[in-house]
Amino acid sequence: MKNFEFRTSTVSTNVFNKIDNPTVLDIASSDGRKSAQLYFKGGQRPENWTALDVNQTSLDILQGFGCTTYQIELGTQKIDSVVNGVFDVVLCTELLEHFKTTKEQLNILNEAIDRTGKFLVISFPRKPVLDNYKYGHKCKRMDVDTIKSRMNEEFKIVNTYDNPSGQIIIIGER
Repeated sequence: MKNFEFRTSTVSTNVFNKIDNPTVLDIASSDGRKSAQLYFKGGQRPENWTALDVNQTSLDILQGFGCTTYQIELGTQKIDSVVNGVFDVVLCTELLEHFKTTKEQLNILNEAIDRTGKFLVISFPRKPVLDNYKYGHKCKRMDVDTIKSRMNEEFKIVNTYDNPSGQIIIIGER
């Protein structure tokens, strides 16, 4: 099973099956457009979906489904510069590892936490390569304990999944 399929299945089972018609903020949804399509096939409503990404082509695809989209340079622009409010579910998948330092990762995580009403979903590769950060294909190794510790300040971590193909998913619930 591919990572996006594993993530979609895991999130559908552990998040979307527990809340009806949630509002969703998908932070850095470029790779997630495949996941979003699976969520929509599974009954999630595109009109409740807000996507943020640097990649306009990915956003155009999601707009075609009926999602609200905003182009943003994460790490340079703050999330609240383009979207306000709290969302039932915040997806922050395959993003944090693209920032060089744990501090940068936590800054983005804190912005995600500020927008989360009920569920926060974080995912990242288990063993990334340590160079070519931000938007490249090689990424910083995540400090899983630091990420979990920060999430635990405001969420109960309900599940942590370690996909054999190399992806860790952490789901927090308020």
